[in-house]
Amino acid sequence: MLSINRRTAGLSLFALLTFCATAIPLSAQQTPRSLWLDANLGTGFYIGEFSSLDDFDAFNPGLGSDFSLGFTYAFTSKFAIAAEVGRQNFLHGINDYVRARYASNFFGPAGAATYPGSAVAITEDNSIGVSRYLLRLQFTMPFSETWGSFATAGFGTIHFQAANDDDQSLPENLTGSYDHQSLVFPIGGGATYNINEVLTANARLMLYLTTSDYLDGYAHYLDYELNPGAIVGPGTNSTPADHMLALTLGISWKIYQGATEPAPPIATSNPPSNGGRDGRDGRDGRDGRDGTDGRTDQPRSTEPPTPQPRQTEAEQRRAEAQQRDSISMAVRRRDSIAQARMNDPQATAAPDADADRDGLTNQQEQRDYRTRDRNRDTDGDALTDGEEVETYHTNPNEADSDRDGLVDGAEIYSYKTDPNNADSDGDGVSDGDEIFQQRSNPLGPNGSDSGAAP
Repeated sequence: MLSINRRTAGLSLFALLTFCATAIPLSAQQTPRSLWLDANLGTGFYIGEFSSLDDFDAFNPGLGSDFSLGFTYAFTSKFAIAAEVGRQNFLHGINDYVRARYASNFFGPAGAATYPGSAVAITEDNSIGVSRYLLRLQFTMPFSETWGSFATAGFGTIHFQAANDDDQSLPENLTGSYDHQSLVFPIGGGATYNINEVLTANARLMLYLTTSDYLDGYAHYLDYELNPGAIVGPGTNSTPADHMLALTLGISWKIYQGATEPAPPIATSNPPSNGGRDGRDGRDGRDGRDGTDGRTDQPRSTEPPTPQPRQTEAEQRRAEAQQRDSISMAVRRRDSIAQARMNDPQATAAPDADADRDGLTNQQEQRDYRTRDRNRDTDGDALTDGEEVETYHTNPNEADSDRDGLVDGAEIYSYKTDPNNADSDGDGVSDGDEIFQQRSNPLGPNGSDSGAAP
């Protein structure tokens, strides 16, 4: 008697293999708003009457082929939706054990050369051709920028045809006519490896759960075993549907990268500043105790700063909004040119290449500056790593190089202050305190320039 636990056994095997494939802590970051072209090739087998997991005497599958093409759209770094079409060709053998087990309703008497009532030859080798059309959701577990693991599930339809070794379609009239189409529910997982910015390799294990018991051209019913040869056509007590298992290797090519809106580089709250009093404002070990970035040859002002008129709350909000807008516009202008080149496949991981187009080679970023070679702005201060090193001579790993309470990009684009000097005008008050607390001009010595910060 054919066990009804074939589906449970198949799912258990799938769960075990999936766990083995994804237990290693691997993951790859997907780029949000990106579109990928996918191609996969591999092997697999079908799970059914002639390839049963319930009785290994009947487990006689042949490894077939699996090929698919599709598109994946990553709308975040972790979630994506995929659409694919595929073709599978599964093989299975008909041995003496199988012929004897299903003789009464499919193969006929022992020694028969053709299926009963037809001219289709009974051959030892047989095949199942399956065309599939799927829509899947995919979840990626990011652990690094290179490796990754993922899980996926979805739904779709398949069209299938069973044939013998002479490429003759198996007859339908023995167990009743059936539909050659079926719903299918793919579930699976695997690992990915980022080759470069536009190419990703993957390995995946997929189980395709169908709603048809006719993938191999035969649907078994328990009634046949109770009354061998007495029932013509389908019975009333059916067994589980047939399924498919496939292991493939693939490659994905990024064909589109949508624009992403950069976050404003300035803090939403007013950061405190110590005006250089404890030496944290100086660069390269200079003490900065005089509030002038560590320089001791500049006389310290003894005159108290002139009180400045306070802004109204509405004026303050309007000024801060204008400052944030000016930074955001500058960042967008800076990134607009580089964005058009983000998909350039020449940006490889070679040491002399510049993968993130920030003006520094990969080798310089890794060896000399300890910055990230696939992030144009490592410290997120609205200046590229190359601009910080080559143009402004600021620290590419520190958003606020002089620690005056203003990020370097804000000093360059909005306030026109010196990102390497905590007190640009030398009046004894740090640039951050002048802007956020005193509302004075950080470029006017001794607070002589009235009005709000620029």
